Amino acid sequence: QQKTQNKTANGFVINGTLQNLNSTKIYLNKISLNTINKIDSANVIDNSFTFQGMVTYPERFVLSFNQHAATVILIVENTSININHLESTAADSIEK
Repeated sequence: QQKTQNKTANGFVINGTLQNLNSTKIYLNKISLNTINKIDSANVIDNSFTFQGMVTYPERFVLSFNQHAATVILIVENTSININHLESTAADSIEK
């Protein structure tokens, strides 16, 4: 997993690419105290997804998937963030 950042004046942009993770939807969840709240969702198209938004200060977020138990924790600030090659193992799959 690689992550690169460039400062942006207008909020954050999270671009991601999935590999070996056949999920059709990804969720952006905010961590507040001991609670995780869904903030946004994106469809995964051609193994890629994008989220955009704005935060007042750097905050903890979690990416979660509709068909997998895997999660990714990140600190989000108003920057451009690229996340590449999120992978999963068969053990992470949830049968639906």
